[in-house]
Amino acid sequence: MKFYRILLFVALTTTLACSGPTRKETRDMLCKTWIAYEYELSDGTKKAPPTDTQNDYLKFESDGSFESLEYGILTIQGTWSLDSSGLILTMKQDESSHFSNEIITRIIKVNENELVLERTDLNGKKSVIYSKAKE
Repeated sequence: MKFYRILLFVALTTTLACSGPTRKETRDMLCKTWIAYEYELSDGTKKAPPTDTQNDYLKFESDGSFESLEYGILTIQGTWSLDSSGLILTMKQDESSHFSNEIITRIIKVNENELVLERTDLNGKKSVIYSKAKE
């Protein structure tokens, strides 16, 4: 019987240790300005952002709004939300016809310094964006 208690304790503590941040913690960590430093294409190729996007950023505010600078010239504003799991990030905008009105991404990783998002395009191809917190 003692063996089963120990096994149960190990299983519970391992589950809690591996569960990741809560939805609120994820939300709090997102609220800053992020700069992309690498893209991973659907074929696994990793690339640095193009030179004309070096000043681009994605900024999340705690009130649920976001702002994104694209190609150094186009500022997009809209709203953002997390699903109940805290893993799906949805951004909505209606300012630019150059971008989708709704962008849905999966959060692969988020902490105080790094944000990694996965997106599936209209053709079903996945890409990953690696970003660091702006200093």
